[in-house]
Amino acid sequence: MRRLAWSDLDSAERAAALRRPEARANAALHEAVRATIEEVRIGGWDALCRIAETIDGTTPACISVSDAASDARERLSPAEIAAIELAADNIAVFHRASRPQPIEIETRPGLVVRQLWRPIERVGLYVP
Repeated sequence: MRRLAWSDLDSAERAAALRRPEARANAALHEAVRATIEEVRIGGWDALCRIAETIDGTTPACISVSDAASDARERLSPAEIAAIELAADNIAVFHRASRPQPIEIETRPGLVVRQLWRPIERVGLYVP
């Protein structure tokens, strides 16, 4: 990890530290990522496996955790289960309360600006 002491940097070094990586503006990279996402969108799990095999040299496997979770739960005391359920409830309450709310502001007469929050249908995460 590269560390920078902001107060030790001159203005050019600060500007360089804040500059976006050049790869972010690379049109070929953007197109490759778009094509990969589209391939997975269309081909689903099979496409994801093909891509992972190309990148990682191995095919991912679905892992069932229900049996392991069930076994783990049987080893917990009632007090431990209650503590976990209380923690889960607290987390759920906090996150429900912290959901972003839509904003609507009339910045000028007749000019309304809105910020809307909408759920997305699905999300994927790939960790090599």
